[in-house]
Amino acid sequence: VPEVRRAARSNFAAGAHFIKVLGGGGIYSFLDPLESMQYSNDELRAAAEEATNYGTYATIHAHTDKAINRAIDLGFKMIEHATIMEDATIKKMVDNDVIWSMSAALFMIDPATNPSITSEVQRHKAQIVYEGMKKTLEYSKKYDVKILWGTDIIGSTEAFFSTFPKEWEIRNEH
Repeated sequence: VPEVRRAARSNFAAGAHFIKVLGGGGIYSFLDPLESMQYSNDELRAAAEEATNYGTYATIHAHTDKAINRAIDLGFKMIEHATIMEDATIKKMVDNDVIWSMSAALFMIDPATNPSITSEVQRHKAQIVYEGMKKTLEYSKKYDVKILWGTDIIGSTEAFFSTFPKEWEIRNEH
Protein backbone atom coordinates (compact mmCIF):
# COMPACT_ATOMS: atom_id res chain seq x y z
CA VAL A 1 0.00 0.00 0.00
CA PRO A 2 2.76 2.53 0.78
CA GLU A 3 4.37 1.84 -2.61
CA VAL A 4 1.06 2.38 -4.43
CA ARG A 5 0.54 5.66 -2.61
CA ARG A 6 4.12 6.72 -3.34
CA ALA A 7 3.76 5.85 -7.05
CA ALA A 8 0.44 7.71 -7.36
CA ARG A 9 1.79 10.81 -5.60
CA SER A 10 4.95 10.72 -7.68
CA ASN A 11 2.94 10.54 -10.90
CA PHE A 12 0.74 13.45 -9.83
CA ALA A 13 3.82 15.48 -8.89
CA ALA A 14 5.21 14.76 -12.37
CA GLY A 15 2.05 16.12 -14.02
CA ALA A 16 -0.35 13.18 -14.29
CA HIS A 17 -4.03 14.12 -14.54
CA PHE A 18 -5.38 10.77 -13.31
CA ILE A 19 -4.14 7.34 -12.23
CA LYS A 20 -4.61 4.11 -14.20
CA VAL A 21 -3.90 0.71 -12.70
CA LEU A 22 -4.19 -2.85 -13.96
CA GLY A 23 -6.89 -4.68 -12.06
CA GLY A 24 -6.98 -7.88 -14.06
CA GLY A 25 -5.48 -9.84 -16.91
CA GLY A 26 -5.22 -8.67 -20.48
CA ILE A 27 -5.75 -10.10 -23.93
CA TYR A 28 -2.61 -8.97 -25.66
CA SER A 29 -0.28 -9.92 -22.82
CA PHE A 30 1.17 -13.40 -22.99
CA LEU A 31 1.60 -14.34 -19.35
CA ASP A 32 -1.35 -13.14 -17.29
CA PRO A 33 -4.59 -15.11 -17.38
CA LEU A 34 -7.60 -13.04 -18.38
CA GLU A 35 -9.40 -13.90 -15.13
CA SER A 36 -6.44 -12.98 -12.89
CA MET A 37 -6.98 -10.31 -10.26
CA GLN A 38 -4.10 -7.89 -9.89
CA TYR A 39 -3.22 -5.86 -6.79
CA SER A 40 -4.87 -6.38 -3.43
CA ASN A 41 -8.07 -4.61 -2.41
CA ASP A 42 -6.05 -2.38 -0.07
CA GLU A 43 -3.63 -1.43 -2.85
CA LEU A 44 -6.45 -0.62 -5.28
CA ARG A 45 -8.34 1.33 -2.63
CA ALA A 46 -5.13 3.33 -1.96
CA ALA A 47 -4.76 4.23 -5.66
CA ALA A 48 -8.39 5.38 -5.88
CA GLU A 49 -8.07 7.31 -2.62
CA GLU A 50 -4.88 9.09 -3.73
CA ALA A 51 -6.61 10.17 -6.93
CA THR A 52 -9.57 11.49 -4.96
CA ASN A 53 -7.23 13.29 -2.57
CA TYR A 54 -5.57 14.95 -5.55
CA GLY A 55 -8.95 16.09 -6.87
CA THR A 56 -9.15 13.73 -9.78
CA TYR A 57 -10.05 10.08 -10.46
CA ALA A 58 -8.58 6.62 -10.85
CA THR A 59 -9.29 4.35 -13.78
CA ILE A 60 -8.63 0.64 -14.00
CA HIS A 61 -7.96 -1.94 -16.70
CA ALA A 62 -10.47 -4.74 -16.09
CA HIS A 63 -12.19 -7.21 -18.40
CA THR A 64 -14.09 -9.61 -16.17
CA ASP A 65 -17.25 -9.02 -14.21
CA LYS A 66 -15.49 -9.90 -10.95
CA ALA A 67 -12.66 -7.39 -11.53
CA ILE A 68 -15.13 -4.69 -12.61
CA ASN A 69 -17.33 -5.11 -9.53
CA ARG A 70 -14.30 -4.99 -7.27
CA ALA A 71 -13.11 -1.78 -8.93
CA ILE A 72 -16.49 -0.09 -8.50
CA ASP A 73 -16.66 -1.17 -4.86
CA LEU A 74 -13.16 0.23 -4.21
CA GLY A 75 -13.88 3.68 -5.63
CA PHE A 76 -12.73 3.67 -9.25
CA LYS A 77 -14.57 6.20 -11.41
CA MET A 78 -13.74 4.75 -14.82
CA ILE A 79 -13.30 1.21 -16.11
CA GLU A 80 -11.09 0.57 -19.12
CA HIS A 81 -12.48 -2.13 -21.43
CA ALA A 82 -15.09 -3.82 -19.14
CA THR A 83 -15.79 -6.37 -21.83
CA ILE A 84 -17.39 -9.18 -19.85
CA MET A 85 -20.14 -7.69 -17.69
CA GLU A 86 -23.42 -8.96 -16.39
CA ASP A 87 -26.55 -6.85 -16.58
CA ALA A 88 -26.40 -6.03 -12.84
CA THR A 89 -22.81 -4.80 -13.16
CA ILE A 90 -23.72 -2.31 -15.86
CA LYS A 91 -26.55 -1.05 -13.68
CA LYS A 92 -24.09 -0.78 -10.78
CA MET A 93 -21.79 1.33 -12.97
CA VAL A 94 -24.67 3.69 -13.74
CA ASP A 95 -25.79 3.82 -10.10
CA ASN A 96 -22.24 4.70 -9.01
CA ASP A 97 -21.61 7.21 -11.82
CA VAL A 98 -18.75 5.13 -13.23
CA ILE A 99 -17.65 5.80 -16.81
CA TRP A 100 -17.03 3.00 -19.30
CA SER A 101 -14.04 3.40 -21.61
CA MET A 102 -14.82 0.48 -23.87
CA SER A 103 -12.27 0.44 -26.73
CA ALA A 104 -14.77 -1.57 -28.76
CA ALA A 105 -12.76 -2.00 -31.97
CA LEU A 106 -10.04 -4.03 -30.27
CA PHE A 107 -12.56 -6.48 -28.88
CA MET A 108 -15.37 -6.67 -31.43
CA ILE A 109 -13.36 -7.70 -34.45
CA ASP A 110 -13.52 -11.45 -35.02
CA PRO A 111 -10.42 -12.86 -33.32
CA ALA A 112 -9.82 -15.14 -36.31
CA THR A 113 -9.16 -12.11 -38.52
CA ASN A 114 -8.16 -9.36 -36.04
CA PRO A 115 -4.87 -7.94 -37.39
CA SER A 116 -3.72 -6.87 -33.91
CA ILE A 117 -3.52 -10.47 -32.71
CA THR A 118 -0.16 -12.11 -33.21
CA SER A 119 -0.37 -15.39 -31.26
CA GLU A 120 -2.70 -18.25 -30.35
CA VAL A 121 -2.56 -17.19 -26.68
CA GLN A 122 -3.93 -13.78 -27.64
CA ARG A 123 -6.47 -15.31 -30.01
CA HIS A 124 -7.84 -17.60 -27.27
CA LYS A 125 -8.27 -14.73 -24.78
CA ALA A 126 -9.67 -12.47 -27.52
CA GLN A 127 -12.34 -15.07 -28.33
CA ILE A 128 -13.53 -15.07 -24.71
CA VAL A 129 -13.71 -11.28 -24.69
CA TYR A 130 -15.35 -11.15 -28.13
CA GLU A 131 -18.20 -13.38 -26.93
CA GLY A 132 -18.47 -11.51 -23.62
CA MET A 133 -18.50 -8.09 -25.26
CA LYS A 134 -21.40 -9.08 -27.53
CA LYS A 135 -23.51 -9.83 -24.44
CA THR A 136 -22.23 -6.78 -22.57
CA LEU A 137 -23.25 -4.47 -25.42
CA GLU A 138 -26.73 -6.00 -25.45
CA TYR A 139 -27.12 -5.53 -21.68
CA SER A 140 -25.85 -1.96 -21.88
CA LYS A 141 -28.71 -0.89 -24.15
CA LYS A 142 -31.04 -0.89 -21.12
CA TYR A 143 -29.05 1.73 -19.22
CA ASP A 144 -27.81 5.24 -19.69
CA VAL A 145 -24.20 4.29 -19.03
CA LYS A 146 -21.62 7.02 -19.59
CA ILE A 147 -19.25 5.88 -22.32
CA LEU A 148 -15.94 7.52 -23.05
CA TRP A 149 -14.18 7.11 -26.33
CA GLY A 150 -10.78 5.57 -25.79
CA THR A 151 -8.58 3.00 -27.37
CA ASP A 152 -5.42 1.08 -26.77
CA ILE A 153 -3.06 1.06 -29.72
CA ILE A 154 -2.03 -2.56 -30.18
CA GLY A 155 0.01 -4.09 -32.96
CA SER A 156 1.49 -2.61 -36.06
CA THR A 157 0.57 0.76 -37.54
CA GLU A 158 -1.25 -1.06 -40.34
CA ALA A 159 -3.28 -3.08 -37.82
CA PHE A 160 -4.22 0.04 -35.91
CA PHE A 161 -5.35 1.93 -38.99
CA SER A 162 -7.47 -1.01 -40.12
CA THR A 163 -9.17 -1.46 -36.72
CA PHE A 164 -9.51 2.18 -35.63
CA PRO A 165 -12.37 3.12 -38.02
CA LYS A 166 -14.35 0.12 -36.79
CA GLU A 167 -14.70 1.80 -33.38
CA TRP A 168 -17.30 4.18 -34.81
CA GLU A 169 -19.07 1.48 -36.80
CA ILE A 170 -19.47 -0.65 -33.66
CA ARG A 171 -20.67 2.28 -31.57
CA ASN A 172 -23.21 3.32 -34.21
CA GLU A 173 -24.63 -0.22 -34.20
CA HIS A 174 -25.03 -0.19 -30.43
